[in-house]
Amino acid sequence: MQPTNKVMPHIIVSSGQEALNWYRDVLGAEITHVMPGPGGVVAHAGFVLGNTTFFLTDMTGPQTNTKSPSALNGQTSVSFYANVDDVDGLYTKAIKAGAKSVMEPQDAFWGDRWANVIDPFGHNWQFGKNQEQVTPEEMNRRMTEMMSKGGM
Repeated sequence: MQPTNKVMPHIIVSSGQEALNWYRDVLGAEITHVMPGPGGVVAHAGFVLGNTTFFLTDMTGPQTNTKSPSALNGQTSVSFYANVDDVDGLYTKAIKAGAKSVMEPQDAFWGDRWANVIDPFGHNWQFGKNQEQVTPEEMNRRMTEMMSKGGM
């Protein structure tokens, strides 16, 4: 399958096949290809989530010069925001499948139903569904109000 997007996130994990299975079973990803590497690692794989193509590699795979979040004491500077039909249902499914809750589902100031988890491989996923169109002025007002109450 030829990727349709021009930028493809390439995520590094500590257990490639487990991660692919989790993304398929929990997030509904379609696995497009898996290239095995030495010792059973995933040298390279692709999956599609929505209309976005992702690449995935085991951090112990050949030619990997990056580390997974688990190898970096859980640190990552990337978060994926997925527009989904059922934020609450996907959040619950992810937690039951081993994800760690960052933020339970809530109605966010910007108009989305929103939740945030860390998957079992250390990657940060936000799930959102737009419920309301909010003007920039109203969004700023709501954010200011939320921050004054110590929110988020």
